[in-house]
Amino acid sequence: MLDLDNNGTKETIALKLSSSTPFTAGDAAGKWTLAYSNLKTANGAAVPNGTVAISAGNAIAADTTSPTLLSARLTDVDSSSSVSAGDTIELIFDEPVKVPATGTLTMAALGTGNRVAQGGAWNKLVITLGANPTLVLDTAITGEHGGTALVNPADANQIKDYSNVAWDTQNTNRKYVMYPDGVAAPAVSGDITVQDNDSNGRLSVGDTITIPFDRTLDSSLDIDESKITIANKAAGTTFTAAANGKNVVLTFTAVDNSDATNYTVDKTVAIEGAGSNIKSTWGMETGDLTAKRVTLNTTNVPHITAASFDRTNRKLYVTFDEPVFVTGDVFAGDNSDLDKIFEVSAGYDLDKSTTESPGNPVSVALDANDTTNKTIVLTLADGEFVIDEGVTTLNIIAGGAASAGTKIVDFEGNQPKRSNTTGVVIQTK
Repeated sequence: MLDLDNNGTKETIALKLSSSTPFTAGDAAGKWTLAYSNLKTANGAAVPNGTVAISAGNAIAADTTSPTLLSARLTDVDSSSSVSAGDTIELIFDEPVKVPATGTLTMAALGTGNRVAQGGAWNKLVITLGANPTLVLDTAITGEHGGTALVNPADANQIKDYSNVAWDTQNTNRKYVMYPDGVAAPAVSGDITVQDNDSNGRLSVGDTITIPFDRTLDSSLDIDESKITIANKAAGTTFTAAANGKNVVLTFTAVDNSDATNYTVDKTVAIEGAGSNIKSTWGMETGDLTAKRVTLNTTNVPHITAASFDRTNRKLYVTFDEPVFVTGDVFAGDNSDLDKIFEVSAGYDLDKSTTESPGNPVSVALDANDTTNKTIVLTLADGEFVIDEGVTTLNIIAGGAASAGTKIVDFEGNQPKRSNTTGVVIQTK
């Protein structure tokens, strides 16, 4: 017994003579002697070599059974993740079959100039696709099948067994070509990230969210944005979606004022796969993605690089090494929140008041004249600060800012930290 289709079960040995003459029912008993060697059972055990004389008791009857196609699978020869010229299809039958006399199949879907050759066993054929193939692969791994059905042409290009019985693709032996091994629907793989493309420290038009997948996507398809949800965003905040390589990129086209802040972790991303049109180049659509947080960069945090003071207008300018965003517009008059972010050298103070009365709030805003969005302006309360330009140093408190009120944050929501213990000297503005 031989395991012709490699499925682990025994089946009758199918033999081909070295002669071009097929076995026929008219062959006289004793005309043939069958020799065999180097055979194994389906379980891998060696079969002793030997011979069998064809006798009247085991005379060979004519074979009238059509070959059955067991499987047809594509190999993506050029690694293009699509059906293209030069790719191959391996056909595995339940018995030895012959290459069509013309070496081709008359089937337009297989491309102009397709070629058929013997495979690695007598029951295997290999089709090399010709130019401009239109073959559609099986659209279902299980259940109902779809795609292009293989057809044995009714001409001289037929596939036949060695008894010249044609493969009958009009019955249940018709098969669809399967995807290459390892092909699957695309799935989100890795961290979803957000990018502040205009470096303004807040969500704005043109900023992007990148959703990574585990395989190349079809960039020619229009993705249905209604199948993608960003949680906790205002209705006025909109985006487009497009496939780019292995990513789906969401680009914000409008941002509501309520969302024009640093990006927050509650804005998770979810995808409804069916109908999303997020597909691999093989045409397989992604599945659902339950709400997933955007991974924010918590390594790069704001550090003070410079500070200067305009005494006439009581304005302290503080510059950071990356764009920042200010949440709120004042620090409380009792200086408690201000002291949770900044510290100055001994003997100096940004706000001497310790109670709400008579203390006055310190206002804070981005510097409108700094197009890099790296500088903030603190307007100090009259008579409540002690600063000597060129002497007083400014730094972030040890351990990093921890204000529960007004915050200075970067795009990912990170508050400032100190880069050294000395800080910077406040210069004259």
